[in-house]
Amino acid sequence: MEKEQPKHILIVDDDPVVLRTMSNVLRGLFRVSVVKTGNAAVSFLANERPDLILLDYQMPLCDGPQTLGAIRSQEAYKDIPVFFLTDVNDAAMVKDALTLNPQDYILKSAGVGHLLQKIEAFF
Repeated sequence: MEKEQPKHILIVDDDPVVLRTMSNVLRGLFRVSVVKTGNAAVSFLANERPDLILLDYQMPLCDGPQTLGAIRSQEAYKDIPVFFLTDVNDAAMVKDALTLNPQDYILKSAGVGHLLQKIEAFF
């Protein structure tokens, strides 16, 4: 019987500390790829299809909502699940983010254990 391949997660965040921390936590359980910008995430999808995208909500140039819009506008990518990650716990921002239909919206301050629980529950 063939061993099931680990799920592939793409982490999109402009903060190198966040990228390193999350990838270190997730790497033992999942196949992890990282990019630092929304544009790099969209380019990445041209070659690979992750099972889940962890997308920083606030980034310079192309932020999380713009990136998710670009992903959802492409027929080939529109059904890839996306979790927004953010430091901002602002009700209006959360409401705006949820109109983009991400699978989840997770506060980074909740910690990596919470993130891991959400990912495992999703899969």
